[in-house]
Amino acid sequence: MATGTHPRSGVPRTLRLLLRRPVSWVYRHVSGTYMALLARPSGQRINDVILHLALRARGYNNFQDARLSGEAHFLERVAACSPGVCLDVGANRGAYSAALLELTQARVIAFEPLPGAFEALARLRPRFVQIEYNWHQLFRGCSLLKLAKLLPGYDAYQLLPHRAGMVRRDVERPESNITFYSNFVFVRSDQPLG
Repeated sequence: MATGTHPRSGVPRTLRLLLRRPVSWVYRHVSGTYMALLARPSGQRINDVILHLALRARGYNNFQDARLSGEAHFLERVAACSPGVCLDVGANRGAYSAALLELTQARVIAFEPLPGAFEALARLRPRFVQIEYNWHQLFRGCSLLKLAKLLPGYDAYQLLPHRAGMVRRDVERPESNITFYSNFVFVRSDQPLG
């Protein structure tokens, strides 16, 4: 067995392999008990709380501040790359742009997303495209998958709370599209994160 560590989690491969089977067994048994107890109308309030907490832990709906949303971690990663130009799509009141100006020597271009903005952005091919997915996109019927299709050649990452980093998301999976607020970063596939 290989003993290397996982590139993102840092967990040794041997330990991951040893834990895979017990974790699978625990999941099967816990999920059966959970469903037997809480899959009834009286358990729905508890399910709502658990779902809300699980989504928050995965980076969804954490919009109170840059540390909690994961944006502080992303800004540090961007600053480490010494970018020449940064685009702030959905600039709102400009807090993100101000942070980019403070942390980098980059020229910052900030604007609100209009219907043709993503096509224009895709033609520019910046290394990072940060998207604040919120009610505006949801009410316009714009899923994360639809946004991703406007940026071919990019991989989607979701910013995690409390500077926990970023995790790559498969935009075609349903859980990637059930949010009313989250921050996503699209990274050029030909220039992956180091």
